[in-house]
Amino acid sequence: MKIKLFSVFFLIFFLISQVTFSSIINFEENEEISNSILNSFIALVEGKMNSNLEIQRILSRTAELKSGKWMLAKELISTFQYHEDYSLIWYSLPDGNYYRSDVGLTDQNLFDRKYFPSLLNKNEVFGDIVTGKTSGKKSIIIAVPVINNSEVVSIIGCSIYCEEFTKALIEKVKLPDKAFFLIMDNDGNFILNSSEDLLIDNPFNEGTTSFKEAMKNVLNTKNGYEEFEYNNKLHKIIYEKSSLTNWIYIIGQTY
Repeated sequence: MKIKLFSVFFLIFFLISQVTFSSIINFEENEEISNSILNSFIALVEGKMNSNLEIQRILSRTAELKSGKWMLAKELISTFQYHEDYSLIWYSLPDGNYYRSDVGLTDQNLFDRKYFPSLLNKNEVFGDIVTGKTSGKKSIIIAVPVINNSEVVSIIGCSIYCEEFTKALIEKVKLPDKAFFLIMDNDGNFILNSSEDLLIDNPFNEGTTSFKEAMKNVLNTKNGYEEFEYNNKLHKIIYEKSSLTNWIYIIGQTY
């Protein structure tokens, strides 16, 4: 089990090191290159998330997690946590009480989370956005129900911290000067945002007319190119909606 687990850990590190923005994006002259960079960026982000999901699936089939007992599950959860620099791994019981490897049983409960009923109905959760109850951080949720004898006996989950994930991606993709990436949900909320110029959570609440119009077009189409003005600067972006998460992935440049 541990050999297989660490093989998946290695896959995470391999995937997260494969993409770089090798030069300033020039959409007019290098549309094919820009699309290739965007697709590679999507693969990088979702590769990390999928690898995390696969580890959880493996762990959900172990006797330790199927026991529904923290003292038996703790070692595997702690090993998983050791390899996650910007995520929180947690282990929940069906009543919503949950454990962390660093503190054990927390004083919080997950039962009121919107995604929790889906887990109790034996469905996986992939990409819900929440503010962590113990961390206080905006996080991406990936979670898997642990099923034993046709019943959900526990849940393994991961909260990927959005701010820390953004910083890790910036370092890995080696963004050139004035280039940025954004990931947006279907309500226009930014999930990940590397732009120092666009320090807002939702362009429809805080953006300029030009910015709002561009983002409206982004939300209503699967992929394309837009430009807008914000803070007296021109921004050019290329974008695509993921069929896996329905998030909109954006790379752009400030002029």
